[in-house]
Amino acid sequence: MADPNKSCIEVLQQVAAVRGAVNGLMNQLIEAHLKEHVIKDKDAINKEELKEFLALLSRYQ
Repeated sequence: MADPNKSCIEVLQQVAAVRGAVNGLMNQLIEAHLKEHVIKDKDAINKEELKEFLALLSRYQ
């Protein structure tokens, strides 16, 4: 990115890739946190609802 010969489009593509990677990491961290620290009764988890929630969350990041 520091190369002055790089076009704006190339830099924007790199930034978009970094943003996508960070968003993916954020989703994984939130999912792990929910499963390990928020949901206390592991037997009472509605796995389908959890899956829908995580999918919804990933759309807004």
